[in-house]
Amino acid sequence: MKNQIAINLIILCLLSTASLSAQNQKSSFYKVSISVGTGLTTSAILGDATNAMPPVNARIGYQFSPNFGLSGFAGYAVLDSKPYIESDGKSIYTQNKQLVTGLRAEMKRPVTKFFEVYGGGMLGFSSSKVTEYDLSNGNEFTRPVDGPTPFDPNAPAGSFLYSGFVGGQYFLKNNLGTFVEVGLGGASILNFGLTARI
Repeated sequence: MKNQIAINLIILCLLSTASLSAQNQKSSFYKVSISVGTGLTTSAILGDATNAMPPVNARIGYQFSPNFGLSGFAGYAVLDSKPYIESDGKSIYTQNKQLVTGLRAEMKRPVTKFFEVYGGGMLGFSSSKVTEYDLSNGNEFTRPVDGPTPFDPNAPAGSFLYSGFVGGQYFLKNNLGTFVEVGLGGASILNFGLTARI
C-alpha cells in the first residue's frame, strides 16, 4: 500500500512538471530534467541473489547545452542471498542494503524529434549494510565475535566508485517520456522508468 502511494506521488510530480514546462519555453532547449525508475541488479540477473525490493533510482539534471549536462543520482537496492546451512543446521541468508549516490556527466544526441541517445560517466559513493537472518523465523542471526563468516565483517561500509552508462529516451510528448539505460557501478545494471524535462 505504501509503495503504491509513493508511485502515485512520483507520477503526479512528473505530470505536474510536464504541465509547468509547457508554460515555459523561452529557451531553445529544456534545461532541467527529472527521472525516476527501477531496474535489475547484476546478482539478480545471474541468479546469485533475489531482490528483496525492486531497485529504485532517481536523478535531477541540468543541461548546460543541448548536448551536455550534469545530474545528481541516487539509487537504492536490497538483495537477499541464497540460503546456506550453518554447522548447527540453521538455514541462514544474507541481506545487503546498498545506497549509491553520485554526480553524472552525460552527452546527448537527438536521433529524431522524440528520441535521443546519451552516454557518460559518474563519480559517486556506494554504501552497504550487510546483515544475516535466520530463514526459519526471520530474526537477525548473530555470530560469535571471532567465529567464521561468509563475508568480511571488517570490510568498509562504503567506497568511492566510478561508472559508465549508455541509454535512450523516447518522449511521448515534448517534455514527458520514458528511458532505458545500461550501466555498471550503480545500484542496478539495467534501469528504466519515466523522465520529464522543463
